[in-house]
Amino acid sequence: MLSAESVDTIPDDVRTLYLESFPPEERIPFGNTMRTFGRGGDLEIFTDGGVFVGFCYSFEYDGSVFLVYIATRPELRGKGYGAMMLDEMRRIKAGRNIFLVLEGTDGSPEDAMRIRRRGFYLRNGCTDTGVRILSDDVYFDSMTVQGTNTEGSMVRTVTMYEDIHNGRV
Repeated sequence: MLSAESVDTIPDDVRTLYLESFPPEERIPFGNTMRTFGRGGDLEIFTDGGVFVGFCYSFEYDGSVFLVYIATRPELRGKGYGAMMLDEMRRIKAGRNIFLVLEGTDGSPEDAMRIRRRGFYLRNGCTDTGVRILSDDVYFDSMTVQGTNTEGSMVRTVTMYEDIHNGRV
């Protein structure tokens, strides 16, 4: 049974999975991430029978939740945990608009993985918004996970997230 626990530190297993799962240009220093804790940032650790499965780092501002990172341990991918984690985030953040961003295709060697990732989100009830969001100097496609996300609400949430994690607020 999948369970989630909100934490206010970044455990070693999350740090390792984070470094394995996201390319260097998309990683945020751990200190910047921790700067958001208690100010809208939330880290959920997912376990199954006490075994670490993955994590979701999100940021909430003004009724919108930005799923910044969601990752499942590589050896557990394809076993339904990612879908369960998304469903649990929908439950945890019930009544709030949830969105995420992901890389678009650009002819790079990572395109096959990016297409698979987009397919995963579509199969699990997410919808394309048609809005590209600038986050830390990189443009991303955006998807709705839950609720109604407007371009304005997503931009405001990402901007506040960046202002806090970059130490401007």
